[in-house]
Amino acid sequence: MPDNFNKLTNKRIVDHIQYRNTVIVGEVTAAHINRTYDVKLSGESNAYVTIPTIFTNPDFEVGESVGVQFGYGDRGDPIIIGRDRRKIQTPKSITYNYV
Repeated sequence: MPDNFNKLTNKRIVDHIQYRNTVIVGEVTAAHINRTYDVKLSGESNAYVTIPTIFTNPDFEVGESVGVQFGYGDRGDPIIIGRDRRKIQTPKSITYNYV
């Protein structure tokens, strides 16, 4: 039992460290009255809902690119840290004709 617990604990720690101090590009999909936003992150299929921001008077618009960082590397604790000039890139399918 302790070996299984140690393996699970170590996996969680490594997963958290992976996202620590990483800024991910996202696109605002909805703005709420309580100064939170729904943001679709690059590489994610669903949007994170009600993400707070570090600003006291945020003015992000729907469709705007923002930088999102995870508190303590926890994917369940995202926060918007500002605007981002980068755009979310969508992969394009390429077909080859080998003749």
